[in-house]
Amino acid sequence: MGSTPIGHPKKNKPMSEKIPTPENQDLRKRVIEALRALFVDGKSEHREEALELVEQWTKGEEKKVESKQQTVIDLNLKRAELYFEGGNPEGAIENLKDAAYQAERDNDQELWVKIWDRIDEMEG
Repeated sequence: MGSTPIGHPKKNKPMSEKIPTPENQDLRKRVIEALRALFVDGKSEHREEALELVEQWTKGEEKKVESKQQTVIDLNLKRAELYFEGGNPEGAIENLKDAAYQAERDNDQELWVKIWDRIDEMEG
């Protein structure tokens, strides 16, 4: 559990990307809370809210991919951690597997191994 999220080692991010803005932190917190209500507390009435917040968060992260501020791998790694913290390990693992597939396509064996290590942690 207390492990550090995986980052894409070949990507040097500007300082502004390393420090989350209050808006990003607030949205991330809201997403995690909604996911936890749905997956941990079993409150199905939070399904719509969780889906909307995940979609909103994803759109913001996709803009970073489009503007080359992060890679698709970074997006999948972040979303995996979001889902894991939100009590949805299956969703987290699915995103990690997507990231591992992309790392394999990029011939980044080191990152591929780190991602699979994280999957093992989540499954364990």
